[in-house]
Amino acid sequence: MLAALRGTPLVWYVVVPQTVFDSGDIQPNVLVFPADYGGVSYVQDRMEGLTASAHDTSVERVQCGGQTLFSFLDRPVADADYGALIGPYLALTERYKNRPGNKPPALHHLREALGYTAGGGRLTPDFWAVPFGFEDALERRRQVLVIPQVNGGDIGFAKATGLKQIVASAVFTIYTQGSVLTYEKLDIKPLILTCYSESGGNVFTAARNNQKDVRALVCFEPQYMNAKGEDKSLALGKDVIPSLLRSGGKVAIIARRKNGWDGKYLPTGVRPSDLILLPDDANYTLLDYPDASKPYDPARSPVLARRYSRLLKGKSDKVLDAILGSSGNVVDLPSVQQELKVEAIIVDLRKRGLTDEQLIKNVFTPEFNADPLGGYFTHNFIVASGQPGSGGETVRFFELALAKIG
Repeated sequence: MLAALRGTPLVWYVVVPQTVFDSGDIQPNVLVFPADYGGVSYVQDRMEGLTASAHDTSVERVQCGGQTLFSFLDRPVADADYGALIGPYLALTERYKNRPGNKPPALHHLREALGYTAGGGRLTPDFWAVPFGFEDALERRRQVLVIPQVNGGDIGFAKATGLKQIVASAVFTIYTQGSVLTYEKLDIKPLILTCYSESGGNVFTAARNNQKDVRALVCFEPQYMNAKGEDKSLALGKDVIPSLLRSGGKVAIIARRKNGWDGKYLPTGVRPSDLILLPDDANYTLLDYPDASKPYDPARSPVLARRYSRLLKGKSDKVLDAILGSSGNVVDLPSVQQELKVEAIIVDLRKRGLTDEQLIKNVFTPEFNADPLGGYFTHNFIVASGQPGSGGETVRFFELALAKIG
């Protein structure tokens, strides 16, 4: 974590993967958080800006900068790792139990399966907030992640001319003041800029003002592509992307792009063939909303399978089985109590004779199949997940985009 004494953004995060420690070629990837997913408010010109609780304490629905950083970097918890992680995780949560603000979520809610909250005799789908797993891709692609901590919705001088020089100064500060970077001479490459949702406007503006120093954009369902948002001063993607492409730059867009979504997330006037589009056509159904006219089909979409697995296949979930059958020295009691309540409601609904389809419709009422409430998690899923690779494994969209950029 670095501080820049020029105003907003005062706070900068720099993540240096181990694979870069002995490399002289530094490929910076500048990630800008959206205002509603990582935007925090802090004083920009005093020490209080560095010590503000917004950097390390989440309160209700407002995530602190540290939690957002964790969300982007860490990978989802694999079922096979749960047993080894639960003890240290509970020790960590116990250590911070008296801190103000939100407590860490249950470990099993950091898996790719959607969780549920029981209350009033009903089940409510949780907001799907699984970690995005960027760190793995950065390590394999040997890139340094640089994050200007957005202040409210503003990244200030980070979107002005001279961004590469600022990033280079941050890297050289780490080089001269620490022992992480060990190569004799560093060469800072042109920037990759990454945006998600509302941060599209900030990134498009930064790209416009620094075109000669930007080699690529990675855009996850970006706002400000074809229409202005709340901040009318920000540039639009449709005006910036053509110029970047003409200069030899590359643009990856990971987004819904069919059934009317193309007007929102694809730049008008740009041929789709000139863009890196993910998921590819063969895997586009990953992003489909559930079809109310059709029954649940677990083979149709891995997204839906993860969304419904707790409801329909809880008995075959080894992690849930471990939680509900907890014994020995490591017992996550709050998770046991909550999952017992969830299980009791599922059992009751089954006793009433509900089929899989009826159970899904009982829980996922129409408001949970729309973007505004976040009930259906396509807008988050797009950042965290990916599509099958050549060996059948899931390759995250972020890593695919970086690989195609080269």
